[in-house]
Amino acid sequence: MNVDAIFGGNDNEVNGDILEYLQEGAQYTNDEMYTVYIPEDFACKPGHGNFDPIAVTRGMAYATIATNITHIATHGGQMPPMVKSICAYFRFLSLKYGLMSNLWQAGDLHGCYNQTRVRRNNANDDNLDAGEILADDAEGLDGIARAEVQLAFTSHLTAARRKSLNTIFANMVCLLAYMFRTRGHHWKEEYNERYMAIWRKTATAHLMNDPDFKNIMTVGLHAIPPVVLDEFYEHCVNHGLCDAVLVLRYNSLAAGTAVYGAVMAGVRDLKAVFPGILEKLHAEVDHIEKTYTEVKAHRWAHSVNARFYGQNRDRLAEENIGAVAALIKAAVDSLAPDHDLVKAKSLQRVAKIAPITGAAYARAIREYIATPEFHKALQLAGPAPKKIAAP
Repeated sequence: MNVDAIFGGNDNEVNGDILEYLQEGAQYTNDEMYTVYIPEDFACKPGHGNFDPIAVTRGMAYATIATNITHIATHGGQMPPMVKSICAYFRFLSLKYGLMSNLWQAGDLHGCYNQTRVRRNNANDDNLDAGEILADDAEGLDGIARAEVQLAFTSHLTAARRKSLNTIFANMVCLLAYMFRTRGHHWKEEYNERYMAIWRKTATAHLMNDPDFKNIMTVGLHAIPPVVLDEFYEHCVNHGLCDAVLVLRYNSLAAGTAVYGAVMAGVRDLKAVFPGILEKLHAEVDHIEKTYTEVKAHRWAHSVNARFYGQNRDRLAEENIGAVAALIKAAVDSLAPDHDLVKAKSLQRVAKIAPITGAAYARAIREYIATPEFHKALQLAGPAPKKIAAP
């Protein structure tokens, strides 16, 4: 048997601690596809949270975009040239507005891996400034790279296109921040429909009709650390810099805690429609109300990505709310089977924890709503308020 053919020419694969410990939520590793490169003289911000633009020269901007176009071409897989150019330009805007920086340490980012690097010489690994990247030699860009960059600017990054990208940038980043918050990752195939549905509601959708969310949100913007991504979202919301449809979604609960939003909404409705029905579930309702208050006050607490924000990483035990969820589902199934709450996967999942409770309440509710007492109670309550359409 050729051991080297299986394990390689050394013991690295089997020696020492070889277990890999994956955590729930997003992962940050030294992935070259997502690494962003800057000239040595690009003055990145030493701290995060300030999104005033950094002053750069035309040469510095060109060198930054050029080196990222060539890097994406090498590591970004089979990506259309237009998308490569957009990703490189969005990296430049992220650097210019302080969403990325090579100066941040892991401690600044709650342990998140920093994916921004200084561009180095192809020959000897020395750092390169903008002038050295663009010099007429092979240190930064060889002949093939120069031709590729020139084509990108003349065909895909024209002045008109750059103006459009400048216009949509804030909305695109805030949309990523929203999806990262509510889904826990930058992109998965099943997210695409949701991405597109929200994007089409923005005032900037006409400037990019069919965005390549897979590559823009990963290759283009993955190097924005999570804590900075959320800070920028907050900045745009507070200063009126992003679309209203994204402002309305800013306070959506984070992935891992969303079920408490659905259950809390159900509790409020039950108290209004069926006064007293929750008395036997007093302890569970008290837990729901306290936990909901906590996750609203501490934006990332208990979420799947809590570690990136220095928040409480303890996951919420869903068995504590199974009975209430089952009751809510039974009520909605009986009274409003077409309501969006019925489709909430988180509510459906948690309701299954207490199937007998749900079945018993479902029967009781069906029997009650058929009685004269229920209809009399509805008449006393008056007409239902008009439903406001979701944004």
